[in-house]
This record gives sequence, structure tokens and C-alpha cells, in this order.
Amino acid sequence: MTNPLFTLHTRIRANAIRDIAASIFDVDASREHMTAAEVVDFFDSKQRDADACGIGVTRAWDYLHVWHLERVESYTAVVPAVDRRVSAALLLRATLDKRWPHAAFTALAQGKQVTVSWIDGPTEDHIRLFLARASSDVYVKSKRLAVHRDFSAQSWQQVRLVVESTLRVTVPRAEDGGPNWIAAAAIPIQVPHASELPRGADADLAATLRPVTNLAEALRVTAAVTDFTRLP
Repeated sequence: MTNPLFTLHTRIRANAIRDIAASIFDVDASREHMTAAEVVDFFDSKQRDADACGIGVTRAWDYLHVWHLERVESYTAVVPAVDRRVSAALLLRATLDKRWPHAAFTALAQGKQVTVSWIDGPTEDHIRLFLARASSDVYVKSKRLAVHRDFSAQSWQQVRLVVESTLRVTVPRAEDGGPNWIAAAAIPIQVPHASELPRGADADLAATLRPVTNLAEALRVTAAVTDFTRLP
């Protein structure tokens, strides 16, 4: 689905905990033709306002409820004629794009599962934690969230340099310049003890690699734990 446009439904009504006639606050409105990024910006601004002067917020990817002393504001964003889970996945992707604009995220809703994919950028654990904190939406709880990160040639080059400097080995290269995985899998490794690490080597990475037995696995593990948003 390419750049779908959302309709934002707004409802403002009296807060039931206040002794105010509901007819005073009973407003329904809608705003059409909003992009996913515009919806996310709108929700963010409303949440900031609520954090400053509201008494409670409930937020998922496609809706936001804000409680004030005198009123309740409800906002729901949908793509007309599209399953709500698909709309929520589109807004999830827009949220990730806003946080990490260069990672080329995709978010695909299939049944009760959402699969998030991206290139380089943050680690898979970082994405799981970010999404868990960002929303309580049932469709993206950890047990229904699948994440998958791919790596660019530039990132594999960074991984190769890190592994070579940490383990004091040479990573075999394929014709395209990337790692030769078959050859690397045949090379056993032994991770130096902390006192034997080269100057500038990452001691935490070395500890992570200690159970690893071959060079190909060391490359994959290093890539998995590397946050590429911090690399040049």
C-alpha cells in the first residue's frame, strides 16, 4: 500500500467523573487526507499537551484517548475501507520512521501478527523495547511482534573490521566484497581474554563472542548486537 491517506475522527465529550451535563461537551468531527506521518505528529502533540495538563492518556497506534478533569478527547485514525490492523501497522511504521528516518522500515500486518523489517539501524532488541514502551496496542505485544533486520554492504564492512580487530583474524572475502560465509564457517576462533584484547577492542563484544566457535557465527553475532545508528 503506497502512501495511503488517513481520516482522523475526533470526539470530545464530558468527563463522567465531573458533574457537568454531557450536552455541554459532545463534539464529533473528522479530518480527512492525513498522511501517516501527520497522524503520528498529531498524536505526539496531543500527548505532550496531555502530559502537561491532562490527568491520563491511553494510546495505541491508531487511537488516542486523553482525559482532562472536564472532558475526554478521543482520536481514531483509519484508512477508509482498510482493515484496522493494517492502519495500525502503517502508523507503527511511521512512528519508527520518525525515530530512525534512515532505516527503511516496513510493517506488515498478517492476522494477529505484525512483522517489522528494516535495514541497518538499531538492533532487534532495541526495536522490541521501543515498541513495547511506545504502545499497549494488542497487535504489537511481544508475542505477536516479529522483527527482522537486514544489513547493507557498508554495515558488513564495519562488522568485518570490528571482528578482525577483536579476534586478530582475517575474514575471507567473497567476489562481491562481502564475507565468504562458507570459508568463514570453516575457520575456528578463540576469543582472547580481557587482558589480551587489542587496545581499543570492545570488551563487552568479546564477552558476547566467547561461546562462539567459528568465524561466520562471530560475524553474525557481532552484526546482531551492533547498533548501526551509531556508526558513521
